Amino acid sequence: MLGLKQKGSFENNTDELSNRLKQVISDTNNNSFIVGIPDRFSGLDRYTKEESFFWKAFWGKFYIPFRKYLIPQKTYYSAHITRPYISFKEKKGADKRFQKLRSIWDKKDIYLIEGRLSRLGVGNDLFDNSKNIKRIICPEKNAFSKYDEIMQTAVNLIPKNEDTVVLIALGPTATVLAFDLSLEGYQAIDMGHIDIEYEWMLGGATKKTPVVGKYVNESSTHIVNEDMLESKYTDSVIGVVK
Repeated sequence: MLGLKQKGSFENNTDELSNRLKQVISDTNNNSFIVGIPDRFSGLDRYTKEESFFWKAFWGKFYIPFRKYLIPQKTYYSAHITRPYISFKEKKGADKRFQKLRSIWDKKDIYLIEGRLSRLGVGNDLFDNSKNIKRIICPEKNAFSKYDEIMQTAVNLIPKNEDTVVLIALGPTATVLAFDLSLEGYQAIDMGHIDIEYEWMLGGATKKTPVVGKYVNESSTHIVNEDMLESKYTDSVIGVVK
């Protein structure tokens, strides 16, 4: 998925990160890597009023500078497959969207590369259909400043085979990391907010709300408690980048 680097996010704006994101969206050499962009070009009718307002304002400001990096002959996909719930007016079909996503890691070994407070799958059954779950924990903010160490740790610790799926939740850094890991022969996916979206669906949320035990960057309140972590989580950690 293409991570759009935004001011005020949990990742510092740097020229290096910006250039790497431009490389990913404009690349025409890595045919095995699918690039996702926000799928708001074909109409906003199915989205909530808040979501529609945001994207109208966003594209009104950024579309012209953004489109010059798009390659006309390249096929782009939706970056919002990992946001299948909260943005939609009609939320009843979200469970089917999640089931399709779960088929990606069905009976496979998942390697999660995530921020320290992301805790993907903790407290829910999102990844219960996988064979095994292992984690590499990274800084929850400004992960790109540790990019080389994260990349090297991943290559050193993650086996390269057809039963391995690498899922990444590290903001814009995840986009670059998924791209580089694909060049190394991994099936790697920037999963963005998939776990938080799943939590919102399970709780029947109608707006972006805090999720107890996890950092939600789009919520003004964060309820993170280290005591909530179980041994199942800590035992899954195979690497830490501080």
